[in-house]
Amino acid sequence: MQDIRGDLKTYNKQDIAIEYLNLALAEYVKGTNMFATLNLAGAAEEMLGKIVRQNGDKSAHDKVVEMFVSWYEIAKKNMPKRNNINSFILKAKNGVKHLDGENDLTIELDLEKEVKETIRKAIENYNKIPSLTYTKEMLAYHQHQKT
Repeated sequence: MQDIRGDLKTYNKQDIAIEYLNLALAEYVKGTNMFATLNLAGAAEEMLGKIVRQNGDKSAHDKVVEMFVSWYEIAKKNMPKRNNINSFILKAKNGVKHLDGENDLTIELDLEKEVKETIRKAIENYNKIPSLTYTKEMLAYHQHQKT
């Protein structure tokens, strides 16, 4: 459709999430652009997680939150608000894409660990969506993990 915004086309957001994931996996295997990899994997994990929830299942992020809640219950500690748990889990992912003022010019994180965990959650969500099959990037990633 042509209008003032240009020649508009419709895109499937699941396909966009898969493109993000495949790009993240390819960059991870090459060992390049790790901040971009974290961003791409994070976007894929979030989008695919929402599709998983729409399909009536728990996303990988939901499971991590449940693990934290369970730990607080077992340890008999005061439960932080869910927003605080989410902020803690998403600190690295959000920290590399947002700048919150002049006192937020650096970030301290284990980049390799954060990228691996975000990719893991994105793949977990991907695997919960019926009819999706492994891509060549996923196969390369799994092969890379074995070495």
